[in-house]
Amino acid sequence: MRSFRSSKIALVLLGIPRQYKGCSLQSDGPSNYAVPAVPIFLHHQDLEQLPVVDAAWYGVPQHRNRFFLLGLHKSLGYSVADFDAWGAFPKPTHGFLGKRHYVTVDEAICDLPEVANGESRLIQKYQEPNEEKLKANTFLMRMREMAPRDVIEGHIVSRQADYVINRYKNIPQGGNWQNIQHMINNYRDISRTHSNIYRRLKLCEPSITIGNYRKSMIVHPEQDRGLSLREAARLQSLPDWFTFCGNLDDSLPGGIMHKQQQLANAISFLLTLAIAEYILKL
Repeated sequence: MRSFRSSKIALVLLGIPRQYKGCSLQSDGPSNYAVPAVPIFLHHQDLEQLPVVDAAWYGVPQHRNRFFLLGLHKSLGYSVADFDAWGAFPKPTHGFLGKRHYVTVDEAICDLPEVANGESRLIQKYQEPNEEKLKANTFLMRMREMAPRDVIEGHIVSRQADYVINRYKNIPQGGNWQNIQHMINNYRDISRTHSNIYRRLKLCEPSITIGNYRKSMIVHPEQDRGLSLREAARLQSLPDWFTFCGNLDDSLPGGIMHKQQQLANAISFLLTLAIAEYILKL
């Protein structure tokens, strides 16, 4: 890591853990940042065992591990001694480290209508749960806040070949390519395939990490198709008012495959919000 000058009161560094393994937190010059803090405290040490943050700890319906480094400017008056063993970072709110249960895939997408392979209708009606269930689902209420009341945008699905859909039909919830090895003949070395390829999500758990979900062939928990753009957005905790600009035609720039890659590269919204709110309270 290189040192640099900045007038900002806080800096946030984000990365995939493997990108920073073996790096050093030692500065090669004077620093204005008094608390280079990371969760599970690791100060001025080589990053051989990286402390990572799971987005699911902050109410995101997805297990997504990322490395965060939060630096606080000396002008704020903080030192390492001002923080407990967790460090200068928001405490988890969900899962075994928090007070609430993980948000599940079912909670995240239960109000989205059933659609088929290749669905192209940009605007559709919600599949409304009853009022009691909706109010009990705090994640869903948050996603729908400030969005149009009756319709959902972007619940569209890439069309996949019939042989792919036939493979999907043979994968149970939580299963993956290993359940359909006998049906796959277009992989050079099937044994080296990532465990998330052809993964059918489980309704009762947070999702696996949402990369480019079409390329990974991530499967809807109950319907024999890939995820829709809106389903993947929900699993990244992007609110329903967020609109994906561009084209629906993949032959044109900004088509659905570009939107899918945008989602793969995104930082989960609710995790970002937790970090921002924490910094504002310092």
